[in-house]
Amino acid sequence: MVLFSARAIPRTVVLAVLAVATAWASDALPPFFDGRMTPPRDVGGHGVRDLLSRADRAGAMEYAKPRRLLCDADLAAALREIQYQQALRWFQKDYTRAQGLMELAADQALKLLLDARARSEADAAQARTLVTQVEEQLEEARALARQASTDAYVRQRMATAEIRLRDARQLLARGRNSSALASARESLKAVETSRQKSRSLLSRFEDPQLVAKWQAWIREAVAESRRSGSAIVVIKERHRLDLYRNGSVVRSMAVDLGAYSLRQKMYAGDRTTPEGRYRITRKKSNGSSKYGQALLLNYPNDDDRRRFQEAKARREISARSGIGGLIEIHGQGGLGYDWTDGCIAPDDRDMGWLYNQAGVGTLVVIVGSDGSDGPIRATLKQARKTS
Repeated sequence: MVLFSARAIPRTVVLAVLAVATAWASDALPPFFDGRMTPPRDVGGHGVRDLLSRADRAGAMEYAKPRRLLCDADLAAALREIQYQQALRWFQKDYTRAQGLMELAADQALKLLLDARARSEADAAQARTLVTQVEEQLEEARALARQASTDAYVRQRMATAEIRLRDARQLLARGRNSSALASARESLKAVETSRQKSRSLLSRFEDPQLVAKWQAWIREAVAESRRSGSAIVVIKERHRLDLYRNGSVVRSMAVDLGAYSLRQKMYAGDRTTPEGRYRITRKKSNGSSKYGQALLLNYPNDDDRRRFQEAKARREISARSGIGGLIEIHGQGGLGYDWTDGCIAPDDRDMGWLYNQAGVGTLVVIVGSDGSDGPIRATLKQARKTS
């Protein structure tokens, strides 16, 4: 039995070929028309890289480091997929997934850029506000620090405030707004703590009870000068020594004090000039004092010993601390800053005159303030006006 005629065979072949061609075309030709075989427009990811570069300039690594690194990973995934498709035969290529990954990378990079810019602009605005606040507080802080400059913490805080303020200004100018904001915050914190510390140190100079006690001591010295002929008053706030005779000041002289004389002397080695009522116990010269002529005071007196023991009981000072001694009025002063270990130092010319005027037993009163508007009290008053 003949299944196919000679004339039917070619037709069957043609139909078979057409069927195969139709099947192949239905699978292979659509990619030419739907774009699956067309690589993404940004094959190298240059557009995404540009967005990320701009985001970096806006501070993306500071604001959103995990997101920034994830954008790198998204771009890398898209590029790997493109490279994989490029390695396939032409009829096997399908860039659909690569296109999606590249679009995702671009979308995430754009969002990161916009968020970084918004955050950067907000930081810049806040940094400028803080810089203005620091500038407004600096004048007062500097005035207070000048009076409290013997305190190392005050000096350190003021130096930090000035340095960080300069950094904030420079960083703002360079567009590094996150770093500028951090520097501005540090500057503001430093200037505020400096003001607080300075005020704390200086406040005792206008404490009503202390001032009343100091004024009573001065009145006592004036009365003593009327009875015995002379008395000495040292006013720490003014760095001044007054010699009274018969109730009146006959000579005033500038003096240098202990390096930390904003406080009351508490123990040996605190480099603070004591406050209290003392007597000259010895006149020293001819090499008996390393500072030339000197008037030795009877520090510590009973009040000093009581205060020392009370401070130890409150554990304000170490149990091993000593009370100290050898407080003098001596020469080689006049340097214009406080440098002694607690002594009172006029220049040699004033010291020579005072040495000849004072005698053993002369009353020496040392006070923080006389209650008038000296440099410290005036600075505190002005600070209250501007606060």
